Amino acid sequence: MDAFIRNKCEHEILLIIKEVSDVLDIKISVEAEPYEEGSLKNKYFLKIKNHWLTPMVLSVITPLLVHYLTEDAEQKELSKQLTELQIHEARLNIKVLEQQLNESNRNQNTINADSVVAALDRNLKITRHKSNFYKTLESYPKITKLEISRINSENQPIGKPLAILREDFGNYIIESDKLPPIVDAEADIEIVSPVLKRGIFKWKGIYKGETIDFFMNHEEFKEDVFRKGISFKNGSRISCVLETRRKLSEFGEIQVTSFAVTEVHIAYDGVTTIETSKGRENRNKKEAEKRQLALFSAH
Repeated sequence: MDAFIRNKCEHEILLIIKEVSDVLDIKISVEAEPYEEGSLKNKYFLKIKNHWLTPMVLSVITPLLVHYLTEDAEQKELSKQLTELQIHEARLNIKVLEQQLNESNRNQNTINADSVVAALDRNLKITRHKSNFYKTLESYPKITKLEISRINSENQPIGKPLAILREDFGNYIIESDKLPPIVDAEADIEIVSPVLKRGIFKWKGIYKGETIDFFMNHEEFKEDVFRKGISFKNGSRISCVLETRRKLSEFGEIQVTSFAVTEVHIAYDGVTTIETSKGRENRNKKEAEKRQLALFSAH
């Protein structure tokens, strides 16, 4: 087998194990058995300080490698809060069990491996590393299937092996690395450097104490700026809708790719306040919603 392909696959598996270790706050060391002559089998032995946690960890890691990507990166990111709650609960359960000195009183069923797997399956780093793993396998035409087995310390199999056929590898590969943008509908930006000529140039401003470069995508507002209907001076600000656009990196990290203002509602130069047509439209909509709520409350 191509050494680069093999090493890349091993690297991604180890990164998945490391992420499980980090998320669950369990120290896991991994030992690899030497390759058998003429074999493509890789054997990894997990060593955990509290050995009674080993079955649970194995029952978490194994299905993680074979679960289809039933959600795309956007959906996984949107379900992040639920995932964090489930992981927090799993961590607490593990800590409680570790504090029980009498091993016979430990209740391993306290940790629901299925719920931990479901939570970790939404982990973006694990999703990315799993995608990288299967993408690497798919690039090597000699591989017809992947088989994963759990074994005990005596090299005896635990349960049936899990097989993934080559034609199914694509089910584990991320099609797009784009994440849903974060939308701040009431963003306040101090303008540092406006763009005063036509073209695709970025503005510069201060948003939440950070200097950002952003695209101005509100065409009507830009036209007003070009025609000098709106001017800027030191301390000028805009109230606007700001999109923070993001993607998932090769390592499963969320990266900000760009900022874009889609609507400007108010421009303020320290003396004069100018409300744009989008601003009036937005204000009228909010006032209508308030009147509607007041009407329902009255009834």
